Amino acid sequence: MGDPKWGTDSTGLWNMTGHAFEVRDSVNGAPSAYPSVQLCRTDYDPNAGWDGAWVSAAEASGTARWDFAAASSATQQAILDWNNENPRDVRPVCGTFAEATSGPQQGQWRSEGLGEGAYWLVETKAPDSQLSPTGLESRAVSGVQRLAAAIPFQVWPDAAGPAAGESMQGHGQLEIGHQSSAYEDRCEPSSPVADRPTACINEGGLFMVVKDPVPTPMPMTGGLWLPVLTGIGALVLAAALSAAAWRRRNLALQPGA
Repeated sequence: MGDPKWGTDSTGLWNMTGHAFEVRDSVNGAPSAYPSVQLCRTDYDPNAGWDGAWVSAAEASGTARWDFAAASSATQQAILDWNNENPRDVRPVCGTFAEATSGPQQGQWRSEGLGEGAYWLVETKAPDSQLSPTGLESRAVSGVQRLAAAIPFQVWPDAAGPAAGESMQGHGQLEIGHQSSAYEDRCEPSSPVADRPTACINEGGLFMVVKDPVPTPMPMTGGLWLPVLTGIGALVLAAALSAAAWRRRNLALQPGA
């Protein structure tokens, strides 16, 4: 089954890295053509006259103005500073969405500021490597395909909501699906890869587990063949979205542990 330092799950692999994602708005039940308008843009700076209105879908094509693809955003910080200095004129906080590219959190995608609403998670690049559970080593993995379909997900308000089964429908929790459709059952992140659906949320409502397909067992660069994937057809990366403080949210897409 290979070197146990890369994990002990015999039905798939954890800690996949090298992937790329976008968070898009839901427009008429389908993903928008561009990243969510709630993600930061340089024209969301209240010091330059921004009144708090998100750009329209047509205006979102101005990619030169995006300011969300880093761990910190000057635009987001400008809004936070403005709100602290102008408590009677608070503007909505835009979101960031970026990948950690080094250290034990390599491959983790995290966001701050993404508000409640219906979104789609779109994988634009499949993972091509695996990070060891210690975060100290990485190896190439070939044959992984990106998700063919976008994943619908819901971010609930920060306030408490009506409980529905495991879902609180509040407290910044997540659901797979949108309000107009049935939500997926919650799952256990540590369960075997083969037991998980394509995407699910953990019992606490904070982590999304996503599986990427592998059409046939493929050799890893510098490694062994993966007979454990025969008939399984999936590798795994994990995702997490969690609520933060007032008017702020965290979104994290992170390798599983």
